[in-house]
Amino acid sequence: TGFGSAFDGSHTLAPSPDGKPLAHAIGAAMREASASPAEVGYVATHGCGTKLNDRSETRALHAAFGAAA
Repeated sequence: TGFGSAFDGSHTLAPSPDGKPLAHAIGAAMREASASPAEVGYVATHGCGTKLNDRSETRALHAAFGAAA
């Protein structure tokens, strides 16, 4: 189990479009858990279902997990 946190200050209400802050948090959680991307079996995203959040989360997952995404 690992925990990661990042604060996205790109906009008051919208996430960073490139997903980098979230990818940073995912990477921190994997490092804390000593887990590789291939070892992660499940990711629960924020799930509010907006185009902006979905795009940011998808980009973050691809950045953090690479080919394992």
